[in-house]
Amino acid sequence: MLQIAAKERVAILGGGIMGCLAALELADRGVEVTLYEANSGLLQKASRGGEAKLHHGYVYANEPDAHTARKLATAYTNFQPIVERLLGDRSKGAFVKSRPFTYALHADSMLDEASIDHHLRATHQFVLQAQGDALGCRPPAQPRRLNADDLVRHFDPTQITAAWSTDEYAIDSLSLSKAILERIAENPLISVRLKQNVEAVSRTGCSLHVVAGFHSNSFDQIINCAWAGRLEIDASMGVSPPRKWMFRHKYGVRLPSGSAPEDSCSATFTLGPFGDVVRYADGSMYLSWYPACMTGISFDERAPEQPSELKGDAASQMVEETINALGELMPPLAKISSQAREAAIVRGGAIFALGDTDIDDAESELHQRHDVGISSYGNYHTVDTGKYTMAPLLAVKCADRVLALAE
Repeated sequence: MLQIAAKERVAILGGGIMGCLAALELADRGVEVTLYEANSGLLQKASRGGEAKLHHGYVYANEPDAHTARKLATAYTNFQPIVERLLGDRSKGAFVKSRPFTYALHADSMLDEASIDHHLRATHQFVLQAQGDALGCRPPAQPRRLNADDLVRHFDPTQITAAWSTDEYAIDSLSLSKAILERIAENPLISVRLKQNVEAVSRTGCSLHVVAGFHSNSFDQIINCAWAGRLEIDASMGVSPPRKWMFRHKYGVRLPSGSAPEDSCSATFTLGPFGDVVRYADGSMYLSWYPACMTGISFDERAPEQPSELKGDAASQMVEETINALGELMPPLAKISSQAREAAIVRGGAIFALGDTDIDDAESELHQRHDVGISSYGNYHTVDTGKYTMAPLLAVKCADRVLALAE
C-alpha cells in the first residue's frame, strides 16, 4: 500500500544539468523544491561526461531553414549570465573554457566547402543579433578560414580539406558540476532525494504524485527533467513524443591535465559521424570519435542501463581507438603519451533526440534540434533539453511557467 507523505510544492525529476539549474532557479525565487535523482549523486551521466560545448549553432549546417542555429545562438548568449547569477560566489572558477573550436571539413563530409562557409557566416550573424548590447561583452569574431600553413600545422590536409577558426568554446563540465553541487547543497529550499527511481506520476484532483517504489509523495507541480526515463514517466501521464525518437549511448575520453600536445587545438570535424577534440588551458582534453564512442541505439521508452564510466579493457580499447582515429585527422594527437592514455577516464550517458536514423543519414532529424523545450499539461511540465547549451534558458522558462500557474 502506498504511503502518502505531506504535500510539498514542486518536484523536479532528474538531477542532470537541466534539473539542477531548474531547482536553483525556482529556489532563487523562493520556491521549495524536491529534486529526485535515480543515481547515487547529481550530475553523474551525460551532464558530466559530455563535451559541454556552448553551441553557437555552427554544427547544424545541414538544416536549410536554420531554426536550430537561431535557437542555440540565443541559448548561448544567455548561458553564462544565467549560471553566474544562480551560482553567485560559487561561479568563480566554474567556467574553465577550452581553446576556441576550429571547424574542420572532412573529405567525406555530407556538405561541400561553400555550404559550410555560408552556414558559419550566417550563424555568426544570428549570434550577433541574439547578443546585441545586452550582455556588455565583446562580440565573437566571425569564423575565419585557415590558410594553408595553419591547416597543415593542425590537420592532415589529405583528409581535412578546409577549416575555419571560431570563437565557440566548451566549458569543463567537471568544474561547473562541482560548483552547481556546492550551490545546491547550501540552499535550504532544495531537498535532494538520491537513488529514487521514479516509476510514474499520477494525478488526484489538482495534486500530482511522484511514485518511486512503494512510496508516493504529493506536489502542486512537477517538472520532468529526467533524461533516460523521461518518456516512461510521461507515458504514465498519458503524454507521448510528437513522433519517433531514439536514445544514443555515447562516451567521451577525458585526458588529465598536461596531456595535450602544445600544438593541439579544439576541433569539430564536419559534417558527419566523426568527432570532437576539446583542448583546455591546463592541457586536459576531451575526445570523442563517433564510431568508437557511440555504443548503442535504442527506440524504447527508457534508455537501456549502461555504466556512466567504463573501466578495464573496454575503456582502454575505446581510448586507443579514439586517439588513433582522431590522430589520423589531427597528427598532433599522436603525441599523446602512453601515461596519459592509461590515466584517461571514459564517461558518458544516453542522449535523447527525435528521429529514427543516425547522423550518417543526411535526412536524419538529428541534423536539426530546434523542436525542443517545455511541454505543459496543466501543472505537469516535461522538458526536452535538446543540447547542454539550452539548459539555463529553459530553467528560467520552467520557473516562469511554475510561478505563472501558481498565481
